[in-house]
Amino acid sequence: EDISMFEAICDTMDNLGYYYDELLCDAGGQINLGLDYLDSAQSILIFYEIFLNCEELLWYISNEKGQIARCDIFENERTHAISEIIGKRILDEDITREEVIKLFNARYDRNADIKEISFKEDTVCLRGETEDDYRFEFRIPNGGCHAKTWIDNIRLYGKIMEISKRLANIMVKKEELTEEEERLLGLKIDLQNEDLSLEEKLDILMDLLFDDENIKDIYFDRFYSTIEKIRETGTDRYRNPEDKKDPEDKKDPEAKKVFSEVEFQGQYGKANDPDDIYLGRVVASYDPNGKIGRKR
Repeated sequence: EDISMFEAICDTMDNLGYYYDELLCDAGGQINLGLDYLDSAQSILIFYEIFLNCEELLWYISNEKGQIARCDIFENERTHAISEIIGKRILDEDITREEVIKLFNARYDRNADIKEISFKEDTVCLRGETEDDYRFEFRIPNGGCHAKTWIDNIRLYGKIMEISKRLANIMVKKEELTEEEERLLGLKIDLQNEDLSLEEKLDILMDLLFDDENIKDIYFDRFYSTIEKIRETGTDRYRNPEDKKDPEDKKDPEAKKVFSEVEFQGQYGKANDPDDIYLGRVVASYDPNGKIGRKR
């Protein structure tokens, strides 16, 4: 019933002449999904790992087929990439769900505990004042009046939340993991490999999120149509600022990577300086061949 009503609203707006202007690029299609579904600290952290390890890729698959991002994905004022800000961090093994929320929840009256997180200017914002109001705001998609585009985006982001909760439950199991559970954990870890191409990352993400090949094809089609549109238009919106320079120019040593692999690792005990735990970078390097471990 809700979907039918939403489709009717979109159709009415379309019939009235509303549309996404690809020249002005001034309409965002933000989606808000309630955080209450992720009922543990681990599920929220896994969500951030999956979402941010795919942050650049999501710019290629979050708009309807044949449409490019409304802004420069590396440098813009309204939708900042945050995977490089988060990076690899050590967290206390016993961190609570509320403490995780404080890490990422920036509000009008205070910063998030991770200071670089903004209130309403990141690819994904954790917003809200109370448990009833906590939500993720996804800011990558363009706006528009096509209901299917909105529904496909809700499915994409909602499925990331769903698999995050499932993985969190798997990681606290005391029984032997099933073959399917090991597969899902392996795919989640594979996404942390920064040497993957966007196409390889898309394959992994689709296998992690969906079983239905027809649903996967929606996002594969979006990805390849975005690549084609970039070639057709010659847009710079998907190019790193460093790649836009004249080849003879020296690279700016202060230039940021912007997109980076993200990983949270647990550590027992609290450090004297909270920054050592909650905001510190993980020293250990990522080992793509390492075994999946879990506490029994």
